[in-house]
Amino acid sequence: MSEQRYEPLPGVDRLPAWLWQRTSTTARIALAVSLAASIALTAVLVPAIQRDKRERAAAEQSAHAAQHRTTVEALQREQRPRFGRSEAEARPEMLRNLEAAILTDARSRGLDGPILRARCEPFPKTVGPRPVKPTESYACLAVTSVIDRSAATVGGELGHPYRANLDFTNGRFALCKVAGRPDPIRDPEVTTPRPCSGGRLPAR
Repeated sequence: MSEQRYEPLPGVDRLPAWLWQRTSTTARIALAVSLAASIALTAVLVPAIQRDKRERAAAEQSAHAAQHRTTVEALQREQRPRFGRSEAEARPEMLRNLEAAILTDARSRGLDGPILRARCEPFPKTVGPRPVKPTESYACLAVTSVIDRSAATVGGELGHPYRANLDFTNGRFALCKVAGRPDPIRDPEVTTPRPCSGGRLPAR
């Protein structure tokens, strides 16, 4: 019986060289060709994958920007000022005419309701007597429900907010529905138009 020589496996650090020495020339050539093909394929695929990622990111950013513009335009249309005039001479009656115009506007928009009434109060609120001014800004509400005050609740009204501006010298007023936001972050592009937030009203 011929004696077979036993050669133990080397350590992990020497194992690749040990295996390579025992690989046939044909297998070595095949491995080299396979490695070269893998390198060439990687050189082609990696830039293509990176380019595809950049294109997808650019497309997503463009779609997000387009959606943002659409949302802003819709909110700006919702807040577009609407103008009117009170023919009354007394300030309280002019204010009631403004509230009536807001009530009509809210109902004409088909807002969630029912719209019970409209109520306005000077904006911003002040402590103590309020000076009489020729033009007043108001925060208004198209009321949809009333919370009765009890021992457990403070009470109040719920509805759709409006801003308004009333010129008592000629009865002209502007009203703007405050646009609802699709997210909790205030967008500086969507602000209350100047005619409804204290800006000058057109003479007619």
